Amino acid sequence: PVSGDERWIPLYWSMSVNGTKNKSWRIGSQEKGIREAATYPLYIFFQKQTYNGTEWTDTDVIEYMKTSFSSAEISDEEWKEYIDNYNKENPDDGLNYDGTSGGSVADIKATEAASEKDSDSTSKSAVSTADESPIGTMSVLAVFSLLAGGYVLVRKRKKEDI
Repeated sequence: PVSGDERWIPLYWSMSVNGTKNKSWRIGSQEKGIREAATYPLYIFFQKQTYNGTEWTDTDVIEYMKTSFSSAEISDEEWKEYIDNYNKENPDDGLNYDGTSGGSVADIKATEAASEKDSDSTSKSAVSTADESPIGTMSVLAVFSLLAGGYVLVRKRKKEDI
């Protein structure tokens, strides 16, 4: 950039011009997400910055751009499947099954499993994790990789000796 250049930095978004200033760039209700099919207005607010020759400086100018987005309807089953998959991929972001903060689906699944189990049952089962990686297949691939690497090293040394 050269002195006098301008740029616009997104500050926040809102569903109306004078609405809540959302600085998190995640759209949806904090409790349940957006589950109905509808079209919503979206206002994105930008702050103007100018370059003074050494750094970008904020100005007092804030403008907005109005756009809209549409959501598709999602059933309870689809929502649960989405949250289950999301929490498997992002176990540490604190999203609950119902979309609120405070734990992962793994926490809820353990509780649901315990409550569904017969209360006077005496059977025991092994602890299960949410990791569905096939450990046997991965172990075989690791062994083959080590063998292939060893073969390449042996061949390389033999070629160097010749």
